[in-house]
Amino acid sequence: MTGNSISQDFGDPMIEAIQAAMGGAVFDVAQLEQPGLIPTRTVTSIWSKLAFAVANEVRFALVHGPAGVGKTESVMEFARNPAAALAKLRQTGTQVAWNQNVETIYLQCLPQMDNYQMLIELARVLKASRTINNRYLIHVVRDALALQRRMVVLDEAQRLNLHGLDTAKYLADTTGTTFVLITMDEYVPKIRQWRDIESRIGVVAQVGPVTLEELQRIYEPQGWRRDALQETHMVTGGIMRDVVRLIRLLERAIELNGKTPGDVLPLYVRAAASQLHMTGGRR
Repeated sequence: MTGNSISQDFGDPMIEAIQAAMGGAVFDVAQLEQPGLIPTRTVTSIWSKLAFAVANEVRFALVHGPAGVGKTESVMEFARNPAAALAKLRQTGTQVAWNQNVETIYLQCLPQMDNYQMLIELARVLKASRTINNRYLIHVVRDALALQRRMVVLDEAQRLNLHGLDTAKYLADTTGTTFVLITMDEYVPKIRQWRDIESRIGVVAQVGPVTLEELQRIYEPQGWRRDALQETHMVTGGIMRDVVRLIRLLERAIELNGKTPGDVLPLYVRAAASQLHMTGGRR
């Protein structure tokens, strides 16, 4: 058996460990879907642009890229703990200004979400009085937002209709709130087609898959072989969500086998990728 061919020999202890782990005999497979955030250049770029947007009272910030590259996770991590995110950012040499009194709100947009549904969700998060009258509800939410500088994250922003985006524009203009719109690349033209929205997008963070060089920078210090990381990049297409799922499965197999990351050959990477139905980043 070599590192350049996939063997069907199920007597290989590492192959068996990968299959046993993926089969759920050792751990809950759902754990692979909870990768945690690795501060890649994509992550720190998003953090830097969010901090700039809020510091400069930008009305709309647009974050877009393929599925799985870390858009939502990066923004949510920033929203949960801006101070910690900015501390990590400064470690990279990036100096940013931040008002510690800024509060962040995260909303995942529902399919075909309109302005009234968005206002209801904002009122709930803000603990503001809710009313069935849309005309009064927008004033209730506006007054609550105006009490403190805020960043409102609208994930899956392509689900908002024009009335929803127009309401977000009104709230941004009247309260100084920064709205962060997260979407995939293919939906960007839909969001930018309206001039009133387009003219208020002051920050854009377009993010993509991690490069092989960065993958090596992250994982080689942990003992992973360069050829195994090259194979990892190939089978995942650099999609960080898939990279972490794959590495976690391999780590479980290593643990079972009493091995180290340096023992993982490209063959084992391909075997694990096959179990996870990796498609080379194609979606």
